[in-house]
Amino acid sequence: MLQGVVIEDLDAIASEMEAMAGRVRSLSQREPVRGVRISTLTQIHTRAKELAAAARREYDLRRMREAYVASPHFGEPAWDIMLDVFSNTLLGKSVSVSSACVASHAPPTTGLRYIEHLIQDGVLIRTDDPEDGRRRLLTMSDEAVASVGSFFMATSGYTGVSANSTE
Repeated sequence: MLQGVVIEDLDAIASEMEAMAGRVRSLSQREPVRGVRISTLTQIHTRAKELAAAARREYDLRRMREAYVASPHFGEPAWDIMLDVFSNTLLGKSVSVSSACVASHAPPTTGLRYIEHLIQDGVLIRTDDPEDGRRRLLTMSDEAVASVGSFFMATSGYTGVSANSTE
């Protein structure tokens, strides 16, 4: 009887994780919502320090929220990883896979699973560390930088290129 309950729990967890993975995959495949303004890479890189700071603030606010409001329902490892890699990519830095796992605020295996999904979906790019063959480094793809950067441009009051324009 107990074994059946554990198997049912594992099946429910597996189904939930599969649904989350599907949501992460859809991030890179979605068309821009009508009326959303997409910033160009040039616009984003012009404000790289400001946008990296905005992403870092968002990440820090999430940690602060967890300190004040204890809830197991706040976890978004993919977004936490994306915030960390985005801010570092804009500053010309790579993030080690182990650091990205820590940034996910999830167990290491969960962080690794999300990193794999983000790589498969073209959000993150993984390369070998040229200085240490044991490490793998992550940066964000140009498409993902444009998406996340546009979000922070919009929330910071900057305008970008219309999603419907040909620029």
